[in-house]
Amino acid sequence: MSSFDESVLDLIPTLFPDLTILAIQWIDGNKRFSLPWKDRYIFSLLKDKNLVELTLSNDFKQAASDPCRGDNQFAWLLRSYTRRLEGARLVCQSLTWLRQCNWLQVCVGANPTTTMLHPFNVEERPNSRTIDRVVRGLRQWWMGTNHEPFSGGEKIELTMAKLEFLPGEVIGEDYSDSERELDYDSDSDELQRNLRNL
Repeated sequence: MSSFDESVLDLIPTLFPDLTILAIQWIDGNKRFSLPWKDRYIFSLLKDKNLVELTLSNDFKQAASDPCRGDNQFAWLLRSYTRRLEGARLVCQSLTWLRQCNWLQVCVGANPTTTMLHPFNVEERPNSRTIDRVVRGLRQWWMGTNHEPFSGGEKIELTMAKLEFLPGEVIGEDYSDSERELDYDSDSDELQRNLRNL
């Protein structure tokens, strides 16, 4: 579903009470931006009692004042991922029946029409008294190896993107030195492989 009216969140449970998968793109087609995330959206989403998979395209970079300044900004990708990991944790902590929470990011890189999917799965792990819900990211094309900055890139020495250095837990493996160069086109293939391996 594509909308730029946040009130649709309150209508969906009434119109589709048995909905299990919901994907909403809050994208303005002309200006190519998305509605900023607001924690109060949780209250509307709590009405969707049958949801197991949720995909939203809310923006986090506006509130963080952190726009992307070009392609292959790996430190920025890491910051974007971290913001969406925290968003997924917040959503999954409240919607205890949810099993997958994805964020579609708009305007990635220099091309304003480029998008990136940040998928997160929820695992339930029993401990002595309760069950912990752990949100885990799926490895994306830029994860699994550390990155030197490109010319014109951010003024940093190295972006630590090996899985052991990333926030939270990531499903997947680090790249070996002999593996292919990373590129945007491999993102969807990588996601499909990770989903099949769950």
